[in-house]
Amino acid sequence: MKVLLLALLFAAQQPDDAAQRIAAATRLVDAGRIDEGIAALTKIAADHPDNETAKYELALAYMGKGDAENCRRIAEPLAEMATENRLRVISVLGSCYDDLGQRDKAIAIYRRGLALAPTDSGLNFNLAVTLAREGKLDEARELLKTDTRANPWHSSGHLVLATIFEQQNFRVPAVMSYLHFLALEQSPRSASAAARLQTLLDLGVESKGKETKITIDPDAPKQEGDYAPLTMAVAITAAGATLPEKQKLSDFERVRQQVASVVQIFLDLSADHDDYTAAVQRPFFEAMQKEKLIDTFAAIAVTPLKLRGAAAPADLQSYQRWIAPQQKRPMVQAPAK
Repeated sequence: MKVLLLALLFAAQQPDDAAQRIAAATRLVDAGRIDEGIAALTKIAADHPDNETAKYELALAYMGKGDAENCRRIAEPLAEMATENRLRVISVLGSCYDDLGQRDKAIAIYRRGLALAPTDSGLNFNLAVTLAREGKLDEARELLKTDTRANPWHSSGHLVLATIFEQQNFRVPAVMSYLHFLALEQSPRSASAAARLQTLLDLGVESKGKETKITIDPDAPKQEGDYAPLTMAVAITAAGATLPEKQKLSDFERVRQQVASVVQIFLDLSADHDDYTAAVQRPFFEAMQKEKLIDTFAAIAVTPLKLRGAAAPADLQSYQRWIAPQQKRPMVQAPAK
């Protein structure tokens, strides 16, 4: 009887034991000790063959290591049987297929996941990235809009969407998406985003001596809203930066003022829009304006350009306190339409 009770007690403790071991193994992976984490997770999966989480974390660890084949080996059968982790497994499996160059399989598995959960953020984002690599920008754009509508704090979603907007000549939507990314993330990726932003802000403005010429594309697409007046205003702001009184400013201060002006112009001229950019960007920048942080943000946005005269804003801490809650939020699904 005592042996039976001990066996029952041991069995009852197994799930907790597995969970604790999985948590310890994932901490190893997160700490960069990936091989140790993989070894620990492999042992847990062998000890608990029905534990989905152990296998999912193992596939994820292999993906983090860059071992796409072992990731596929673990995730492929798991995608057929997983219940509570199915969407996460499908997302990882798609990424592993993508890394193996099997984009058709990646697209198919992502679509399979979206058939189960059409507004899942990770699946929308991952499928969009894969489709963009295939040149299918229209669908990728729509997927990223779904992602960032539900998760306006998803910096990578804004960054990839900005590049697609830019490629498809949606100038103002691209500008605002780059700005939203720069508001959320200061990282090595920020330098490229800030450079792309500056190119868009100065697009069509050419200075020769005392003359400045502005050229606006009259055939710019309008599927993302008619931003022709705002595009002209952005160009005029860029032209204004070439005036003699502006040339007395440091490069940093001149571009900072340009960015702050563009944000304000967007808020002033987009009130009657009902497109994606107005729906997602207006609330964010209106909240920033309410806190009187637009000038501070403009300095943050242009800092990665490493311009002459760069200086940290005096109220940087106020901005950091305001943005912090928006930088670490769980992914959510958008309401079904």
